[in-house]
Amino acid sequence: MKKLLTLVALLVTFSSFGQQILKWSKITNYMSTSEMVWSTIDKQTLFFENNDFTTTKVVWEITLDIASEDGFITSGNVTYRVKSVTIEEHNDVKMVVMNAYNETLDIPVLVIANTVDGKFRIAIYVEAHKKVYYFYE
Repeated sequence: MKKLLTLVALLVTFSSFGQQILKWSKITNYMSTSEMVWSTIDKQTLFFENNDFTTTKVVWEITLDIASEDGFITSGNVTYRVKSVTIEEHNDVKMVVMNAYNETLDIPVLVIANTVDGKFRIAIYVEAHKKVYYFYE
């Protein structure tokens, strides 16, 4: 029995050693969307605002494992399984870029989160639907 307890204690110690789990909850209050259109002339995706800015309260629960670069994002009954995480900088704005999978719709998505002027923003790029969903604090 003593050996079993020692083994369990060692496994718990080693399994938690080196892990860095980040968890946070954010609330956004506004939402808008854009259409994604591939331009054969420009050879890039162009984004066209739908002018549908609405007040929509959404709670985001984000859990990321820095060591394995994966995690989960939940929003209501939608869960995004994060497959990879990178930190990128564009125009002096740092952002968290996550390749993820929408478990509810069963499709891959790209999630980009950042903070601008102290306000949290998150965008969900759904290539399968040619649409981007923007959420603002």
